[in-house]
Amino acid sequence: MTAGRKIRAGLFVSLDGAVESPEKWGMPYTTGEAAEAVTRLSDDADSALPGRSTYEMWGSFFPDVTSEQAPTADWLNAAPKYVVFSTLTEVGQRQGSRLITGDDIAGQIWALSSSPAATSTSAAASLSSSGS
Repeated sequence: MTAGRKIRAGLFVSLDGAVESPEKWGMPYTTGEAAEAVTRLSDDADSALPGRSTYEMWGSFFPDVTSEQAPTADWLNAAPKYVVFSTLTEVGQRQGSRLITGDDIAGQIWALSSSPAATSTSAAASLSSSGS
């Protein structure tokens, strides 16, 4: 058995446990230290695994943003994105985006986490053979 890739969650959580709409309660108070912590999440990541809401937010913001404006912009625009959604049928034309959907979302994510780096064709092949 080979070591799989790690899946890390990068969540904005308020002190009272809210994770919804961080742009409303968290972004106005983000410090340089917090922004640096978010940037570190992508330092050794080779792909992103957003849900529909996050993917749509990224799609409306990041394609036109540079790393000078948002430190993770270049990484996010270049990284493969595996979008998790139960009823979406396509993810559009964003470069490197693939949809994880269907009855076995957990199995598809497991296959992705067990595969080599996302930039290899084997990761895409393992998702394709899973029916995505």
